[in-house]
Amino acid sequence: MNDASPMEPPSAEYIANVTRSQRSLYAFIMTLVRQPADADDVLQETNIILWQKAAEYDPERDFMPWALRIAQLQAMAHQKRQQRIP
Repeated sequence: MNDASPMEPPSAEYIANVTRSQRSLYAFIMTLVRQPADADDVLQETNIILWQKAAEYDPERDFMPWALRIAQLQAMAHQKRQQRIP
């Protein structure tokens, strides 16, 4: 039996925030990973997390600091994975 409840779709405001943030997120990620291909990967991973965590976002708070922290954590995870590759 599957106990997972269906996810509520993100609000239009949340989707607009994610859409508006893409250039800023990419620019921030580039300062952390330096390679455009890596930044593309990290941005994609960040967007997946943003989508998964949509229900956790508090619309009373500023979106960008929250999204940038997620991007930072994803960049750090990406760098850690890269260090394991011989």
